[in-house]
Amino acid sequence: MSPILEVEYKEMSKWVYPIRVAIEAKPVLASRDARWSDGPLSDLAFTISTRLGCLPDVIRFVDENLDFLGQELDRKGAATIDRLIRDGYVYTFEDYRPVRRVLVGVDSFIAESRACFEHLADFYGEFMKNYFDKNTGNEAANYAAIASMASSPVWADNLKNLRHKVLHERSVWVAFEVRREKSPPYEPLLLLNWRPGPLEPKDQVKFQILRDIRDRLDEAATKLRERLIQEVEAAQ
Repeated sequence: MSPILEVEYKEMSKWVYPIRVAIEAKPVLASRDARWSDGPLSDLAFTISTRLGCLPDVIRFVDENLDFLGQELDRKGAATIDRLIRDGYVYTFEDYRPVRRVLVGVDSFIAESRACFEHLADFYGEFMKNYFDKNTGNEAANYAAIASMASSPVWADNLKNLRHKVLHERSVWVAFEVRREKSPPYEPLLLLNWRPGPLEPKDQVKFQILRDIRDRLDEAATKLRERLIQEVEAAQ
């Protein structure tokens, strides 16, 4: 068998480190902490930290390619875009690689965000059981707990629904809302309906929904870490 050269685990999120520091400062939890590596906690900590570390790069990848598309629309000028809209035509980009990269990046963001959400919920339940013999409830209860740790709980439902649609039902496509009075004048939009013709609100996903998911996921991860550290520090 050929030797394997592993990559050092660096440049990822430090999400779990403060939790580990708090645990190691509590000798009363030492016997329970011995089970950290034996059960799922260490694997969950690894996947949460890895995904939180990768998500900013996924977001940057999407933003960079959206910028390329927006710059081309700006170069074409308002008169050209208005004529296309008036005549009912679609816009054909000179280079479709940024379009495809946006689609790949958005799919990755949605899948990785939902996976991270689920792992945060699993970590919460396993952590409370391992260190404090507390039953946080079933999977649905743990999901609800993580959702409630962000200031706007609707984000978790949006993430769940988007994940289901793009992994099981449809592929997103890229469009732009033309709004002359605002900046940017071409606001990117995701479509869940590829058929030509009038679009209903359910066929559209504004990037603001993805931005809210990003912010609320970060918020929930931070709040969960704070809550777990408080539990550890209060241990007798």
